Amino acid sequence: MKLTIAILVLVVLVFWIPNVYAQKGDDPGIPDTVVFVASVVPGPSSDQLQMDIWVYSDEHLEGVSMGITWDNPKIQMDSAKATSLLTIGFALGPFFYEDGSITKTNTNQRFMLGGATLFTPGIPASSERRLWASYYFTATDWTESDCVIFDTLQYNAATYCGFSTTVDSPNTFVPRFEGELEVGVCGYLLVDPMVLNFNTVEGEINPITQSFAVNSDVDALVFSVSNSEIWLTPTSSSSSTPTTVDCVVDVTTLSAGSYVDTVTITSEDAENSPQYVAINLTVQADIDGDAIPDDNDNCPAVYNPGQVDSDLDDIGDSCDICPLDPLNDHDGDSHCANADNCPDDPNPDQLDTDGDGVGDICCCTGLRGNVDYEIPDGINIVDLTYLVAYLFTGGPPPPCFDEGDVDGNDEINIADLTYIVAYLFTGGPPPVVCP
Repeated sequence: MKLTIAILVLVVLVFWIPNVYAQKGDDPGIPDTVVFVASVVPGPSSDQLQMDIWVYSDEHLEGVSMGITWDNPKIQMDSAKATSLLTIGFALGPFFYEDGSITKTNTNQRFMLGGATLFTPGIPASSERRLWASYYFTATDWTESDCVIFDTLQYNAATYCGFSTTVDSPNTFVPRFEGELEVGVCGYLLVDPMVLNFNTVEGEINPITQSFAVNSDVDALVFSVSNSEIWLTPTSSSSSTPTTVDCVVDVTTLSAGSYVDTVTITSEDAENSPQYVAINLTVQADIDGDAIPDDNDNCPAVYNPGQVDSDLDDIGDSCDICPLDPLNDHDGDSHCANADNCPDDPNPDQLDTDGDGVGDICCCTGLRGNVDYEIPDGINIVDLTYLVAYLFTGGPPPPCFDEGDVDGNDEINIADLTYIVAYLFTGGPPPVVCP
């Protein structure tokens, strides 16, 4: 009954502590420090392990609590013992086992250190690091490649890592923890890269094999690899580090789409096992079967492995309505620009009255009046003399009818001549705009 009451009092004492698990700034003195030390380790001549908790505290403490875990089931706790600091200082506790049961402690691989004053002196302040408690374990089938790590763990309200003091005022703070304790050689898998990306085209050959390296920070770790998808086969020439794992992809039965798988690397001797490598596979569609993915094919529906594109319009010649016209008959008259006598104006009849290679519909640009059809376009005395010669002395007709039809009445006559004279010399209006 007395033990039950003591446990309840301790739980009430620590339950109100905030759920924070890091060094806090309200330690009233130099930060108190907790250190785990292995004073006895298992080896060829002994199967015993002793883990000690050492603490530096420059405050007078009325209560302490912390939870601890270990990660190797080969290690099983036999007992625990506190020093006189805790047995004299605490009336409640000290407590070592999960729910007071060493069986439950070994099943869950976690334990505690807790206690509190109840008309007892507590733990006096000191400028020295002092041993608080020791935990005794037996190691079964321990080998040179085995290891165990002890670390803090809060698994219930009573295992919050906190110290309580009433010096100056009631205060609970989190001590500094010097880090996990590693006993033995704890190896870690080192895998690189962690992602492999494969790309191929539907119906084509399999993508090139890719690999990832499996290393360790110790001499060697035995490992195995596994995956779930049948299109991926990871293989290695060795089952121990260091080595590489080749990933072979077979797309024979796969249609276009995206596929994913994961290679799992497992080692019983590695602390960070398992490790994972993500495998991403993209099979791109290829409707015309020319080995060019549809997304990159300049003629996705027409077989053209050469991808020739003479006019550089991103449409392959094999399916380009105008393979030499990058604008692809932009005036829509069914004549490609390279063969259109008026590429900017629709003229399906391609009428070219004067046979100059320029369609009648587009020989005139801007204002009419460029009778001699000089380049660049302009209206001057030369156009006037050209029109006089045509009208009165048997000169050639204007190369572009619309340019000679200055007034836009669909005829070239004396009215056009007087129109130009007025425009050039007497401030008359400019010629009519070309059709």
